[in-house]
Amino acid sequence: MILIIRPKSEIQDLIKILEKKKYSYFLEPFSYFRKLKMTFDYDPNHYYLVSSNQSVLSLKKNLKKYKKLIKEGNFLVIGEKIRKELSMIGVRKILRSFTDSHELKKYLKKNKKIKCINHLTSNIPNEVLKKINKTGDVKIIFTLIYKTYFKKNLSNNLKKLLFKQKIKFVLHYSLKSSEVFFSKLSNQERFFLRNEVTHLCLSKRILKGIKKKMIKTQKLQVAKKPNQKALLLLLNNTSL
Repeated sequence: MILIIRPKSEIQDLIKILEKKKYSYFLEPFSYFRKLKMTFDYDPNHYYLVSSNQSVLSLKKNLKKYKKLIKEGNFLVIGEKIRKELSMIGVRKILRSFTDSHELKKYLKKNKKIKCINHLTSNIPNEVLKKINKTGDVKIIFTLIYKTYFKKNLSNNLKKLLFKQKIKFVLHYSLKSSEVFFSKLSNQERFFLRNEVTHLCLSKRILKGIKKKMIKTQKLQVAKKPNQKALLLLLNNTSL
């Protein structure tokens, strides 16, 4: 059985694929979101960075208020899916999209014209962007337009599955969600997940974070590219 700890709203397409392939899965979302009132002023000199579906949804809810931003703003995007979603709500000037924040970091080192980025984001900081901001080469403004919350405990159903050792794979989409998930485990549950379960990570950053902070196991694998298609390919190539 595959354990998924991402919100259902974020993985509707994944669920359809898993059900089509008749893969057994259990959904235990460890995060949920709340949109915040958007009060920032549009600045034509800023580059606007969008890196999550929730940010797109917040912009979509405020299309009338931020009409000029949508039509004229210079956007940088992390994730091809996010780029498509921004285009669908009317964003016209997407200057470049990146596979992850590390690729953005490399781009900024070469492109010295970009001096200020407004990251439309949540209360969960992106460590790579924080480091970029500290260097002083590029100013990054972190504008909160939604808030992320995390579960306090495992559900009884998941506890039963772990006790019976029914879980074979865990899909990791977010390092922070994985950190929260592991912090809620008992020693017995942690032992089982470390030794008997294969962990499939969306990105190298997530894999490194899990290795460093949570579990040291040989059963950690990472998708070739940080997108769902590559993660699914990894799952398909792993013995279910």
